[in-house]
Amino acid sequence: MHTIELCDTITNIDLDGFNNCHSLRNISIPHDADIGEYVFYKCFDLQQPFRAEEQLIHSLKHRFDNLPIHNMIYYQSYNNMTVDQLSSALDKRSGHRRSPRMTLDQPGNKQDCMGMTPLHVLACSSIQSIELYKSLVTKYPENLVVEDGWGDVPLLYAVWSDAPMEILQFLVESYQSFYPNHELDWTGMVKTLGVAGAQNECIMKLHSIQQTFFPDQRIDWTTVIQDALSPPDQYYLVPSSKSFGHLVQCSITDRVDKIGLKQWRDDISDCIRKTLPTERNKKLIDFDIRRTFLTDLETTLSWYEDEYHKLKEATSILELVLWKQKIDSHRSHGERGRRNKKIRMGKADVREQCRFNCGADIVIQHVMPYLL
Repeated sequence: MHTIELCDTITNIDLDGFNNCHSLRNISIPHDADIGEYVFYKCFDLQQPFRAEEQLIHSLKHRFDNLPIHNMIYYQSYNNMTVDQLSSALDKRSGHRRSPRMTLDQPGNKQDCMGMTPLHVLACSSIQSIELYKSLVTKYPENLVVEDGWGDVPLLYAVWSDAPMEILQFLVESYQSFYPNHELDWTGMVKTLGVAGAQNECIMKLHSIQQTFFPDQRIDWTTVIQDALSPPDQYYLVPSSKSFGHLVQCSITDRVDKIGLKQWRDDISDCIRKTLPTERNKKLIDFDIRRTFLTDLETTLSWYEDEYHKLKEATSILELVLWKQKIDSHRSHGERGRRNKKIRMGKADVREQCRFNCGADIVIQHVMPYLL
């Protein structure tokens, strides 16, 4: 869980209110709310930007002071904010009018106590509206590349919040339009989702966006996997078994895709799914087991790659033999063929026609089970 939108009428939050919400980042507390002890116990991500829990609570209570745009977006699920209301608020720029409320007329590119811009807050929201995204990005495109206190950009939170594809498409196109040369930290984003135990679909979607729209920008899978194998001081920084397995599968996607047999690709996926042990408690993670698993997986994958290379060589030789046999057969009947043909085919055309008609696709299909 990375976001919680509390109602602004809440007056009391009891003990253990958000206990063990390791990945919680987006939350605001009403000014007058009473907060019990240990409410944010083990909220490790949330604690990072602050030195002590007292500072954390004070900052969350005053998170949106003098930040009306942030405030509107955070509470939009309660207030049913419209695009017109947001647009009107965005048009109020500091200094555009002189009044006692001038300090409230802040531009929408400010960062709150956790480094979030309004676009970060919107990307975390339970209510996802592409019109609100368009209004914010049009007015403040710089929000796209601003990093929050954890070093993350709004795109990560939109994926994490399972925003509709039209919104992700819009964000991607906006990055490409406004900041075509900006290098996104794909490695960091993948690590964040993995450690947080995000749904595998989220990691897959982020990986797909990178491959489809930013193919020149890379994910350093070696770093991702090695970090997951290095026992940190705090166990919460380690991906769960399920997340770790999916990170591993993503890390070898390019290699697996080059193996042209679905049966073998499925075998590799089954190897990951069936052999990686499932830990019921992150404290009990056995890193030696994970390392052994990776070693065995590398051995298995290398074997399949080698066997597929041999298979391609064998089928190529078989196709060449059938092709040559067809050419020889054509030559043996060449004189009769030329007498009956009004238009003489060129040598290249003959060779190509022989290759097309040599029957390799049928023969290889029936020989393949023996080769396998």
